[in-house]
Amino acid sequence: MADDPATPDRAEVVALLLGIGWEAVGAEEMYAVVRGEDGEDSTVHPDTVNLMCEHADAFVAYATDSDPRVRGAAIEGLGLFLDDAERAVYLLRDLPGPDPARRG
Repeated sequence: MADDPATPDRAEVVALLLGIGWEAVGAEEMYAVVRGEDGEDSTVHPDTVNLMCEHADAFVAYATDSDPRVRGAAIEGLGLFLDDAERAVYLLRDLPGPDPARRG
């Protein structure tokens, strides 16, 4: 949904993904072991963190999106999910600033 420009309020979808990631990263212990339909066990907390990190490039795309609300919602994801701190700093440095036309 966050990838589709036609989705209403994409920024809220990105913020939801970020919130899920924050909860998983901030968890001090594994929440549960879940057995999937394929019979494989999944540890909710570590598997969620790993999945979010595997999709860190999605947050890179959201952080450079043309919609400033999507960009704003995604910025924390760069530091949270990118394994390469140098790349995160580089991306943050090059992000567009606030729209001067929106200043009151």
